[in-house]
Amino acid sequence: MRSSAKQEELVKAFKALLKEEKFSSQGEIVAALHEQGFDNINQSKVSRMLTKFGAVRTRNAKMEMVYCLPAELGVPT
Repeated sequence: MRSSAKQEELVKAFKALLKEEKFSSQGEIVAALHEQGFDNINQSKVSRMLTKFGAVRTRNAKMEMVYCLPAELGVPT
């Protein structure tokens, strides 16, 4: 697979994970991406992606602090 296509898949998977609003740490996001086959991902890469997409930590419906994307950057439904 081309590098750019793999990068696009990573971004799509990353945004989908954040939309779930259940990841409270960057380590949990790394583990979830590893489970999806993105082996070359680490905490520093996740940190850069969170910054790039403007992700913030907020409370979910269960009142847990989790990472999520601003509404305008969420995955379209």
